[in-house]
Amino acid sequence: MTAAMAPEGSGSRRSPVERQALSLVEWTVTVPGAAAEAVGHILRGRAAGLVEEETPGGVALRVYLPEEEAEAVRAEVRGRLAALPEHFPGLGLRGDPFWSESERVLGTEDWAERWRDFFRPVRIGRRLVIAPAWRPASPEGGRVTVRLEPGLAFGTGQHASTRVALRLLLRALRRGDAVVDVGTGSGVLAVAAALLGAGRVFALDVDPAAVRAAAENADLNGVADRVAVRRGEWGEWPEARGNLLVANISPEVVTALASLAGERLAADGRAVLAGFLAEDAEAVAAAWVAAGWTVGRELREEGWAGLLLGRRRRGWRRREPRPAGEAVAVGGRGRGRR
Repeated sequence: MTAAMAPEGSGSRRSPVERQALSLVEWTVTVPGAAAEAVGHILRGRAAGLVEEETPGGVALRVYLPEEEAEAVRAEVRGRLAALPEHFPGLGLRGDPFWSESERVLGTEDWAERWRDFFRPVRIGRRLVIAPAWRPASPEGGRVTVRLEPGLAFGTGQHASTRVALRLLLRALRRGDAVVDVGTGSGVLAVAAALLGAGRVFALDVDPAAVRAAAENADLNGVADRVAVRRGEWGEWPEARGNLLVANISPEVVTALASLAGERLAADGRAVLAGFLAEDAEAVAAAWVAAGWTVGRELREEGWAGLLLGRRRRGWRRREPRPAGEAVAVGGRGRGRR
């Protein structure tokens, strides 16, 4: 997802952020509180490190954009923001525009340090914890620990959609599964799957920064021999077949994956889908059901949803959406959508 490494004490290796030696634009969009969820959804798939902060003037949404791409992304986002009052009249958005903006250019070291301020360990259920690579590892009561250096990639567990995907992964994964992670971002789902017992993981992303981050996170966690990472689309990697698909991207992308999943996943195939708002879950589910899948479970957290699906067969029945309660962020300042 464009949605994320060296082992501690290893000074000879540099993180993807440091090696890229690029500048980033820190872009802050301040909106009325009622619009924060919708605007955050727009920003999340187009920028790294979305962080929310309550301010006297509303909710400030701060993202980080590669300098050479910043203007194009801002233009696209502004167009979508301008359409929100018409599409969501109930939000009561007034003014032209209804938002305000500010920006500044950061060097890569500034970016790396600023993001680290917001990355705290996140516990997922009773079996998993996502922790920053730069903090000393500490046992978590038998939990599997995924250590991450996300760089510019999406996926640290700070965002509800990632937590929902991880919770569903814990439920869906069977030991020895071959897993396909589409839109791997930082590689958090791919690495977690490998540490939890997957036999093989195919992780892919269209973002080169994500590919680098995912590969190095697999190495950092000692699972590089089981996690293959590649840049591109799923359809371009014919060997990427398995029992379980995980995709934490956007409603449009996860909906479009239904057809290829039918071709690439085994007879016992399962799919974990996330990256969309609860209001989009019904449309995503309907598309997969039409393609021959059955919804086994739906989870929701902070307005975001995730689906666990299986190939249609007797014994599957849809369960009512379950609220959050298993994934809890430990400490931290602000709310980071990563």
